[in-house]
Amino acid sequence: MSNWSEDPSYNSDEILQLKKIILDLQMEVKHLRNQNDKLKNQMDENLNESVSMESSLNEENSRLATLVYQLKVDIKNISRENDELKYKLSGVKSSTQATCSLGTHT
Repeated sequence: MSNWSEDPSYNSDEILQLKKIILDLQMEVKHLRNQNDKLKNQMDENLNESVSMESSLNEENSRLATLVYQLKVDIKNISRENDELKYKLSGVKSSTQATCSLGTHT
């Protein structure tokens, strides 16, 4: 016999029950494949979003690093200007004090 459903050792109720089990298993496999496909799609979307966010964060990090560098340069320049102004101010104070001292001695 080529087909087990034609085997007389199986009764029709057993055959129907086995067919139902097979059908249920096929449905479950189909459902699991659909779920698996959905999960794969979600994973792909999450990966794409993650790559996009990483790229954006790298760009932002680069921009911030440039700003920090520029701020350091600005601070250095301001500090140098501050030192120059302090030096000039001390010179003005010295000459003012000298002038005041000369004015009081005359």
